[in-house]
Amino acid sequence: MKKRIIRGVIIAFVMSLITLGLLSYKSPQQLTIDEKGVSAGGWDLQLLLRQKGVVFALEYIKGKGCHFKAHQLGYMSYEELGDEIFKLSPDELSSCKYGWYHGAVEGFFSENGTKNFVDDLEIVCPNPAYAVDCYHGVGHGLMAFSHFDLLEALKDCDLIANSTNRSQCWSGAFMENAVGLLHDSDDKRVRYLSDDPQFPCNFVEEKYKATCYKYQPYRMLALSSTGLTGAEKNCRQAPLQHQKVCLEWLRGIMEGTGALVAACDTLESLDSKRTCILGIVGSISKVSKAVDFCNAVDDNYKKDCCKIAKC
Repeated sequence: MKKRIIRGVIIAFVMSLITLGLLSYKSPQQLTIDEKGVSAGGWDLQLLLRQKGVVFALEYIKGKGCHFKAHQLGYMSYEELGDEIFKLSPDELSSCKYGWYHGAVEGFFSENGTKNFVDDLEIVCPNPAYAVDCYHGVGHGLMAFSHFDLLEALKDCDLIANSTNRSQCWSGAFMENAVGLLHDSDDKRVRYLSDDPQFPCNFVEEKYKATCYKYQPYRMLALSSTGLTGAEKNCRQAPLQHQKVCLEWLRGIMEGTGALVAACDTLESLDSKRTCILGIVGSISKVSKAVDFCNAVDDNYKKDCCKIAKC
């Protein structure tokens, strides 16, 4: 009798563990964006790519602020699969504001360089319907290949015959300079960054300036100790003809959690990053958005950020 009771208790305990496991299990589609960690709290992105494929992996990370993670996935996709990825259906890969395309093209030029640049454009941008985002990715890729030599990347962009595509290439180069999605410790990315919030827009040729000021707000935010207030002031110190686009793009950046975190991540020192993060969170009027921002920052700054956001 006693053995039967003990056996029953053990079976009940095991069944409760199984039930708990089943209830707590979540498929990739059920995971929220906060749980979609690349290396922790979720699937490893590269492993997911290898086991499930590009489309599944992109669907897995899809959600608010996924553009920057999609860049990473696109870059990994090229490393894993090579030129074949550019034959995939664009309609399946357009989410996250075409971040996957940008990263894939970055991967191509990082691997192949620019020796056959004009001819290679037919490989990486075969579909005219998606040329805008593809050529933006080309600009990112040229920056990666040139080790963040902005002027060299812009010079290569100038080889593109179509003026719209050429301008999109410029935009990718300036975004990469400001945000550094492909930055690693061996690259001298600081060559075209400084503590001057107008640089390099006040340094490059006039034909590039309008495009430069679309992405310079990332740097202005990074350098501002008062978040939006300081960055707006810097936009208003730009040449008059570029102030409107600077302010418009600044407000657009303020709408995206991933973009705000990326702006602060461009800074090297912990103190500078903390100043940037606290300045930005103090500029966010909507409590839920401020909390989302604090949840997205590195753990080193989360506590101080949440004091302001009231997480």
